[in-house]
This record gives sequence, C-alpha cells and structure tokens, in this order.
Amino acid sequence: MLNSIKLKIIALFFMLGVVLWAKQVTLLTETQPTLLAMPVFNQCSCDSATYCLNDEDVIHLHMWYENAKNFTRGKND
Repeated sequence: MLNSIKLKIIALFFMLGVVLWAKQVTLLTETQPTLLAMPVFNQCSCDSATYCLNDEDVIHLHMWYENAKNFTRGKND
C-alpha cells in the first residue's frame, strides 16, 4: 500500500511537470502582433478635408482598424 501511494505521488509530480513544461513551451512560441501601416488615401480635389475612397480603400481601412484593435488589446494586459 505504501508503494502505491509513492507511485501515485510520483505520477502526480510527473504530470504536473509535463503541464508546466508545455505551458512554458507555448509561451516561448507565441507570436507578437504587428501593427499594419496606415493606408494612404487620395484627397479629393474639390475639398482638401475629404478623401475619395473606393471599395479597395474601404477594405484596407477596415483591415487596418481590426489590426489596430487586436494590436492594442494585448498591450493593456
């Protein structure tokens, strides 16, 4: 009976070691988010304060905004 208790304790420590080792490996292999550059837009000739956006510009703007949200989410933790 004493041997089975020792075996269970050794198995428990072994499993705990595997879990801690796996957590450390995942922390080392995590990638850091990178901030995309702000898209460049063409200003309209009629008014200098507005931009002429086509569909591709809007898609790039949405991609940049979502990337910026994701990038800043990790900074506050």
